[in-house]
Amino acid sequence: MVEGRLTPETKLPSKRKLSIHLGISQTTVETAYQQLIAEGYVKSEPRKGLFVTELEMDMLPIKQERTEVYNPDQTFSKSLIPSLRISFMVLPPPLLSRYQNRFSIYKQTVSRLHQQTLYLFMKEGHWSRHLQKMRTTYRRKQSTLLSLITEKIGQHVTVIGVDSGLHILLEVHNNMNESQLISYAEKAGVRVYPTSVYYDSNTQPITPKVLIGYGGVTENEIHTGIKLLQTAWELF
Repeated sequence: MVEGRLTPETKLPSKRKLSIHLGISQTTVETAYQQLIAEGYVKSEPRKGLFVTELEMDMLPIKQERTEVYNPDQTFSKSLIPSLRISFMVLPPPLLSRYQNRFSIYKQTVSRLHQQTLYLFMKEGHWSRHLQKMRTTYRRKQSTLLSLITEKIGQHVTVIGVDSGLHILLEVHNNMNESQLISYAEKAGVRVYPTSVYYDSNTQPITPKVLIGYGGVTENEIHTGIKLLQTAWELF
C-alpha cells in the first residue's frame, strides 16, 4: 500500500478468500485486517467490504529525483515523544553532498543509543504505522467533537479553524465575555483557553473566542466535556 501497488479504494479480498489463497487461518487474516484498519491503511464499509484508504503524502516514499528540501528541520516532539530531543532534516542528493562536505566535523550531541533505537523503529516500519494510526485516531476524535458541538450547542456557537490542527476555535454567542467563558468552564471541570492574548490590545474581537483542544482526551471525555460546557454556558 505504501509503495502504491494497491491504489486507494481498491477492494480487498474477503477473509475466507485470502485465507484459502495464502493457506492460513481466517483468524490470522482477521487479525491482520484489524491491524491495518487500526493503523489507517484500510477502511471497512458496511455490507460492501474492506477498501484501501488514501495515504497522506508524507507516508509515501520520497523520490530520489526531488530537488527541493523535504520537511526541513523537524523534530519528533509532537509526533512521537516530547522528551526525544532529536531533530532531523531531509535533503535531496545535491544538497546532501554539500552538507556532508561542509559539516563532516559536526559533533552530534544526541545519544547514539537514542539515534540507533529511532533508526530501527523507522527502518522496521513502526514509524509509518504509528503516524497512520494516530491520524486515524485524531480524525475520529475531531469528527466526534464537531458532531457533538453541532448536536448540542450548534445554534449558539461558530466553529473556526477546523483544519488548524488538534484544536478548534469556538466563537460563543451567549453574551458572556472571554473571562466568564473560561471561568464557568473551569468550574464545571473543563479547561478552555483564551485567544485574546494573541490580539493587539486595540483589535480585540467583538464576540469572544476560546480555544478547545482534543488531542489529549478520549472520545468519552469529549462527550462529557461538551455536555458540561452546554450547561456551564447555558446554551439551550
